[in-house]
Amino acid sequence: WTSDESCAIRPAAVTEVERLAETFAEEVLARTPVGATFLGDRRYDDRLNDIGPTARQAERDALTRLQDALGHLESSPETDAEGRITRHMLALAATHGIATLDHRLYQLAVDQLSGPQVALALLLHWHTLETEKNARDLLARLRGIPAFVDQYIANLTEGVAEGRTSWRTACDRVVTQIRVFLATEPELSAYGRAVAKS
Repeated sequence: WTSDESCAIRPAAVTEVERLAETFAEEVLARTPVGATFLGDRRYDDRLNDIGPTARQAERDALTRLQDALGHLESSPETDAEGRITRHMLALAATHGIATLDHRLYQLAVDQLSGPQVALALLLHWHTLETEKNARDLLARLRGIPAFVDQYIANLTEGVAEGRTSWRTACDRVVTQIRVFLATEPELSAYGRAVAKS
């Protein structure tokens, strides 16, 4: 090979926007360990999402840092089309994330499709048990449910104090779901069925 040929096949240097995208993705996975498990990333299997005020502030800080970093890139825009698209998508993600926090949607999180009464049970489909570590991580997650539920209740209580709740139909459906769950024998529940399979 000539030096020119070796340079031609050398991987291109990572651009600043690529670095920002990688950092953003890693931060999202760390903030949403349940989502990470769903995507097949098992690094955070021993924890549930933190939905409390400290975590929300940390998310806002991270998104603000991303916006600031993207703002600095505006003065030297990417000439590569993929880089411009990546920068635009990161900007949208940061704007949407901050808007979600600003609108305090966590106060309205009563949902018959993805509320904790459903999501915690569905997690058993994603958190597979191929190894002893998988099992130990799941036990750690299950031990975290009381604290997670306390955060969830605190978020809804904050909304009630401000006169903000989810719509009545959603609340009625969730109440019905919970009553059905409570009337189900433990071994027939999603948790019991998961234990029987393992």
